[in-house]
Amino acid sequence: MSGLGKDSAKKDPNSPATTTKNYDIMQPRLDLMNTVLGGTEDMREAGETYLPKHPAEDDEAYRVRLGVATLYPKTEKTSDELSAKPFTEELQLKDDIPDAVRDLMQDVDLQGNAIGVFCRTWFATALTSAFSHVLVEFPRKEDLGRPQTLADDREAKARPYLVHIPPENVLGMEAEVVNGQERLTRVRIREYRKGMKGFAETSVERIRILTPGHVQIMEQPEAGKKKGKWKTVEEYDVDMQEIPMVTFYTHREDLCLGKSPLQDLAYLNITHWQSTSDQRNALTVARFPMLACSGYEKEVDPTTKQPIDPVMVGPRQFLTTMNPQGRFYYVEPQGAAIKAGANDILELEQQMALFGAQFMRKESSVQTATQSVLDTAEANSPLQAWTIKFEDAVAQVLGYMARWLNLEGEGGGHINLDKSASLENATDAELSTLDKSRARHDMSREAHLGEMKRRGILAESFDIEADQVRIDNEMRSLAALEIDLLEREAGAGSGGDNE
Repeated sequence: MSGLGKDSAKKDPNSPATTTKNYDIMQPRLDLMNTVLGGTEDMREAGETYLPKHPAEDDEAYRVRLGVATLYPKTEKTSDELSAKPFTEELQLKDDIPDAVRDLMQDVDLQGNAIGVFCRTWFATALTSAFSHVLVEFPRKEDLGRPQTLADDREAKARPYLVHIPPENVLGMEAEVVNGQERLTRVRIREYRKGMKGFAETSVERIRILTPGHVQIMEQPEAGKKKGKWKTVEEYDVDMQEIPMVTFYTHREDLCLGKSPLQDLAYLNITHWQSTSDQRNALTVARFPMLACSGYEKEVDPTTKQPIDPVMVGPRQFLTTMNPQGRFYYVEPQGAAIKAGANDILELEQQMALFGAQFMRKESSVQTATQSVLDTAEANSPLQAWTIKFEDAVAQVLGYMARWLNLEGEGGGHINLDKSASLENATDAELSTLDKSRARHDMSREAHLGEMKRRGILAESFDIEADQVRIDNEMRSLAALEIDLLEREAGAGSGGDNE
């Protein structure tokens, strides 16, 4: 664990906006990841945070250098590739999901998103942030005039729905362990109430406080030019006697504390950002050699002390000096430093290119007890282990949805994700079996390459059909070349006989 957090003694214990120590530790990590994932625009906005000024560099020179810097979006691309793997095949709903829950899967968030789309966003956020939350909400009775019976609920189309909550919005989370299970006791979520004042948009910060069976919403109204005290603006009880919130971790250090598996890649990306900025700056200087002179003498105006005939440089100008030893010449930087900078950039790109593969690689090291448990679930790589844990997290969410629907005695059921797609670096035995099967014509070329692609040996972007077209073209070219050579040999032999 790294980071110190803020001094809790200086925080207002009566303010719902008071953050926990773990939240304070997480914020620099989240800021780092969000900025790098935000691309060139966010990196430029961050300014000196990730692109420090050089010694004696003035503001204008720095502004120009920052303005032409461009981020190589490798962290974002790696995140997209890894988070897509479990969803290579369509998410499967298992048979144990109750019909009432299954009916909600095409629009799980009341925003038109099906369960697969929603889950991919949740998984991707946890990958880049170390964890992410989902709250299972249900419309209030007052919101829909909700009757008391389940039948009336269904007639009024009252239904549970999912709300994805990124980690930076959860100011504090408290829990207790009951019978070996972690049970949430209080959660504070920052949100905003949007509105309009005339034609201008308004936004009021509010904090939702969840405790088992109860919801409290507080706002901080304006008091003149300052913020006033936090006041409760809404408070109500709910039927659920636990907090229906599920947190999925890709890396956990403590409650709401972890480090993104891609954080080190983000640091490499920042180093690349800085190195390319220096390289572009060096190239700019190298492209414009400086004119220098020695022994230059010009007549000076006694009043202004300026040269009467200033030096002019251009295609139709020539330079002279009264000094017989004088000379003009250009000073150009040597290319060694520029070449070293280019090599540094290439090396960083190679490191970043290999970074994501470690999460898809089969682990063969000495295993811990936890890893042994994962092995029983056929987890051969970190990505596959995350996928298995994510399936469990989604099952918890479905369970809360079932409870909101008062499905007594029924769980929420389970989903099935594509875990085979997370395998990388197939074993020699697997590759040998595939090669032998292909050699014996037990499988087609397309099937063979498909298995190689699935194991990460071939890139995800590898197009089997397009490659077959290229092979056919190559074969035709080779055949034409062979015919041409045979004709040449035949012609040479015929000529020799005539002589």
